[in-house]
Amino acid sequence: MESDESNMEQAGMDAAPVPPAAPPVVPPVPSYSPPPPAPGYAPPAPGYAPPPAPGYPAAPRSTNSGLATAGMILGIAGLLFCWVPWIGFPCAALALIFGIVALNQAKTRPVGNKGMAKAALIMGIVGLVLSVLIVVIVIIIAAVAASSQNSGLLFNGILMAGRAALPLL
Repeated sequence: MESDESNMEQAGMDAAPVPPAAPPVVPPVPSYSPPPPAPGYAPPAPGYAPPPAPGYPAAPRSTNSGLATAGMILGIAGLLFCWVPWIGFPCAALALIFGIVALNQAKTRPVGNKGMAKAALIMGIVGLVLSVLIVVIVIIIAAVAASSQNSGLLFNGILMAGRAALPLL
C-alpha cells in the first residue's frame, strides 16, 4: 500500500497545474463627454438636453378663423339640404351669419382664411335663396292642387302648377 500512496504522490507532483480560464475579451466602451456650454449659458444638468440655440424665433401661431371654417361647413350643408327646409334653411342662415362675422374679423386682424369666410357668405346666400324658392314652389303646387277642379287628383294640380310657374321663370 505504501507503494500505491507513493505512486499517487509522484503522479500528483509530476502533473502540471491547470491554468485558470482566460476572461472574455470585452471591447472598451468609448467615453463621451458633453459639448462645452455656449458662452453666456450655464452647463446643462446631467441627463437633460442642452438649451436651444439662440436666434431662432418661436413658431408662428395659426391665424385661421374658426368662424370661417364653421360657416363654410354649414354653407355646404345648407346647399346639400336646401330641399329640406327645416335643415337647409337654418344651416344656410348660420353660414351667412358666420361668414359676415368672419369677414369683419378679417378687417380688424389678419386671418389666413378670408376666402373661406367669403365662401361661407356666398353659400349661405345661395342656400337661403334655394330654400325659400323650394318652399314657395311647394306652396304654389299645393295651392294649385287644392283649387283645381279635380282636387282629388294631385297629379293634375302639379301639372297645372308647372304650367302656371313657367311664365315666372
